[in-house]
Amino acid sequence: RLNLEPRRRRALPPRSCCSISRALTIATIRRADPELPTGGGTALWAVTPPQRMETSKTCAYCSKPDALKICGRCRNQPYCSLACQRSDWRRHKASCAPLAPPPPRRTNRLDKDAFRPFAKKALSTKNNAGCRVGLRNEGNTCYLTCVLQCLTYSPLAGYLLELDVDGSNNMMAELQAHIRKVWKRNELLSRTEPSRIGSEEDSDDSAETVQACKTEDIDVARSLLKRTLHNGRMQDAHEALVDIQAQLLESCGAHKQLKGKALADWERSTIVHDVFGSDLEQACVCSACGFRSPSSHVEMMLMLNATLGLRDEDFLLSAESSMEKPWESRSATREALKRGSGTSPRAPPPPTTVEELLKLYFSTETIDDYACDECHERCRCDKVSGFRTTPNCLAAYIDRQPQYNQLFGKLNRVVTFSETLDLAPFCVEPGADETYRLYAVVCHLDVAGSTFFGHYVCYVRDDGARWWLLDDESVRPVGWDAVRRVNPYMLFYARARPHVVFRAAPARPREGE
Repeated sequence: RLNLEPRRRRALPPRSCCSISRALTIATIRRADPELPTGGGTALWAVTPPQRMETSKTCAYCSKPDALKICGRCRNQPYCSLACQRSDWRRHKASCAPLAPPPPRRTNRLDKDAFRPFAKKALSTKNNAGCRVGLRNEGNTCYLTCVLQCLTYSPLAGYLLELDVDGSNNMMAELQAHIRKVWKRNELLSRTEPSRIGSEEDSDDSAETVQACKTEDIDVARSLLKRTLHNGRMQDAHEALVDIQAQLLESCGAHKQLKGKALADWERSTIVHDVFGSDLEQACVCSACGFRSPSSHVEMMLMLNATLGLRDEDFLLSAESSMEKPWESRSATREALKRGSGTSPRAPPPPTTVEELLKLYFSTETIDDYACDECHERCRCDKVSGFRTTPNCLAAYIDRQPQYNQLFGKLNRVVTFSETLDLAPFCVEPGADETYRLYAVVCHLDVAGSTFFGHYVCYVRDDGARWWLLDDESVRPVGWDAVRRVNPYMLFYARARPHVVFRAAPARPREGE
């Protein structure tokens, strides 16, 4: 009888599949080398393909064939046993040379001299393509887009473009992906631009300049937004930068048990400190014996209060002008938005400069009835402060919240700044060149000094000395005259001659702690 039913295919067991794969491999080897011995599949299966075959090695001491061991130091001399290697060591050690160590990975955990060449290359990275990429506002994210734009074109970008980041689920990996994406789009847009970009002499509202500049806007990655803890509400740009810096330090692998001086030493061994970190020193100088007791701490951002140098009369005038409420009518709100950041045109506080705020920040304080640790006398002392080491990128935050709740809202005191800043007068031991160049400014546009309403924009300078206004998706080149008229909220200075300090090995917690 014929079985007319269709034949069902039976799945082969795993052992049968291995047998078929082994048979196909053996057939391939036999076709390549017909002189191979025939026999059991097991003996032939141990033979490697012809292109990977190695000649049989004999023991360097007893000449026994098929020596399967090698010297662990030079990894070249074959031996059949450990006894033969020990017996032959007197003769072999003269020619035994260790293998060269593999090149270090370009990671954020390089230490000492291995880090120096990569740091020099990262700090010398130039952005000649411009700042052409805008970031879309995902709902009250203007504060975050400004901070990301300032970080994208900071000296930190050179590190993240050059180094490899350990891990992928951290802030540094997310920021590295964002920076590489923006720099790649900038380079592509600059190459495909049909005409030149406006220079510094071009007007701020020049239509020709805007049309000649080829720009683009992209979305901020959702994973990056998630790490910034954005909750859909307007937040402070200064707090966002502090949070990002803290997560970047955490990405470098801080041990949770490190505290005090060990934690400060570890921070000094990270790329975050190489870019933003500075050591501020405070010392009490005894007036009786001249003994100096210094202490230093790591600072990632300098906070300059806008109330420094103001008198009580200035606070009263500012408080009277801040009582206006232009947001209660549309016309007044429209006029306030046109004026931009400012409390009132009637009684503005006296203006100041960044250099003046730094001078008041590092001013000498006098302490009466001080107990000296050296001469053990109670006398007067002078408390002095300054930079022990200066950063490669100085981030200065203009704190416009008046001290001691003297004024409700935001103090929009005019703070003027220049393109260059010399930190030598504020250093304990100034170096050869402490000149900094301004590369980014963050501004908060409010209504009548309100802290709950406003908009953040930033101005960024590329290495071609061109300034760009980055307002979320909107990107356009502007001149320096338009930048120096704004009232800054945050200032970013890059060192004119970057320096690479000695980077020690990271601290480790002691046993039993």
